[in-house]
Amino acid sequence: MKNLYIVGISYVDFKLIDAINRVEPTWNVKGFIHNPRYKYYKGYLCGYPIVGGTKWISELAKDKDNYFLRAHSHVLLRGRKYAKKLQSNDCQMATLVHPSVDVNRVTIGVGTVLPEGSVVGQNTKIGNNVIVRLNSTISHDVTVEDDVYISPRTIIGGRSVLKKGCFIGMGAVVMNVTVGEGAFVGAGAVVIKDVPPKTVVVGVPAKPIVRNPNP
Repeated sequence: MKNLYIVGISYVDFKLIDAINRVEPTWNVKGFIHNPRYKYYKGYLCGYPIVGGTKWISELAKDKDNYFLRAHSHVLLRGRKYAKKLQSNDCQMATLVHPSVDVNRVTIGVGTVLPEGSVVGQNTKIGNNVIVRLNSTISHDVTVEDDVYISPRTIIGGRSVLKKGCFIGMGAVVMNVTVGEGAFVGAGAVVIKDVPPKTVVVGVPAKPIVRNPNP
C-alpha cells in the first residue's frame, strides 16, 4: 500500500479512501501535516496523528512510497502556499477517484478528488489538485484547470471552462461559459455569462457583486 499524508487540517473524504481500499487496498493514511496553531487538536484529528509541520515534507518526499493530498479547503488561498512547498520538493500527489465514477474518455490530473456520485462526461479535462464534492455533474467537453474547487450538487454544463483557482459554490449551475481565474461563484447561482477573473458572482442569473479579495 502507498502511504498517504494529508497536508492541512480541514475536511478530508475518508469514506472515499475507504471505498477505494475495499476494491483494492491502496492507501495507508499516516496522518496530517500541519503547522500547529490550534491546541485543541491535541495531536490527533479524525483518529489520525498530526505527524508534524510542513518542514517534514522535504524529508517525507524522499520516500517514493509516500504520497500527499491537500485537505479539501486548503485548495484555496492557504493551499496554494502548501502547493508551492509540495511542488518544490517534487512530492507525489495522490489522485482519489471513487470506484463507482466512470472516468472513461476523461483526462484527470494528479492530486484530484472525485467522490461518490460524481458524473463526468466524455472529452472532459480535469487538471491538477481539483476538488469535486458529492453529487456534482461535469458535462462533456469541459475544461477544469488546476486548483479548482467544485462544491456539492453543482452542474457544469458542456464546453464550460473553469479557470485556475476558481470556486464554484454549492448547487450552482454553470452553463457553457468561462469562469475566470480566481473567480468565486456563490451557492445556488446560475451562471449564463462569462465571469471575469477574480470576481464574485451570485444570484439567478448570476451577477457580479465584488472583486474577490483572495483569488
